[in-house]
Amino acid sequence: MCDIILYTCRVLAEFQQIPSHLSEELHLFAMDDLVKIKRGQLLTTAKAVMQSATNHVEACVLCQAKGFICEFCRGKDVLFPFQTDICTRCQACRTCFHTSCFRDEACPKCTRFQMRRAVRR
Repeated sequence: MCDIILYTCRVLAEFQQIPSHLSEELHLFAMDDLVKIKRGQLLTTAKAVMQSATNHVEACVLCQAKGFICEFCRGKDVLFPFQTDICTRCQACRTCFHTSCFRDEACPKCTRFQMRRAVRR
């Protein structure tokens, strides 16, 4: 999600509206969280924070530097792990690629690392 990128950015105040346990632990909920879910309040807040975080990442130079360029097509757009509709990640190195570009062939980044290791030996 955006939280990993945003934790490294200096602009965090508005992103702390959601309790930290919800962004750090996937399956951990407080009783208050469950009540807010039932009332529809948590989803509303989470969507607003996610939209704000996405807008921030798209505009912030520091956050943009944490993104990925698809190594298959070398496109100009910057990819982030939270863009699950257009992005796929390598299971080994966690690099992001366009879903449409990603193939079953070897990940270019993993291949580079393997070649470097072979040269060192």
